Amino acid sequence: PATPFMVQMVAETGTTPTDRAATEPAMQVAVPAGTVPPGPDLFAIRVAAPGAEHLFALGSLLVCQRLRDEVEDLPDGTLVIMRARSNGNTRVDVREAEHFNGRLWLWLRSTHPHLQQPLPGPTPLTAPTRVAGGETIAILGVVVASWQPEAPKSPI
Repeated sequence: PATPFMVQMVAETGTTPTDRAATEPAMQVAVPAGTVPPGPDLFAIRVAAPGAEHLFALGSLLVCQRLRDEVEDLPDGTLVIMRARSNGNTRVDVREAEHFNGRLWLWLRSTHPHLQQPLPGPTPLTAPTRVAGGETIAILGVVVASWQPEAPKSPI
């Protein structure tokens, strides 16, 4: 039988002060056996803030693979981890790639009324890119697996 392996959890979704995000220690997350093959370019993200609730429940763990430099485009429906930096804050989102009018757009899949606008994909995909509003965005990787850890059982 396959055994679980560990990957580094690098962030949670949501916004944090950039200096705090850079100094918080990383955690190790056990990836359930059979989820994905182990590899050095894997990392984990915990869904901890609104923005992807049409895709994942809060508390879900996402195993992601770093985006390789030679990737020039993403197929529609690819789920990516996007990092945005501005005004001393870092935001991590789960976004869905979708092409429209010859351009790649990164959509939140949220029920929140203020989280409905897409951002244009960075060009090239692996480089930080400044977008309207002054944010600098980058795609950290693509989601390759997800699961929601079992909630602790409470007495009835």
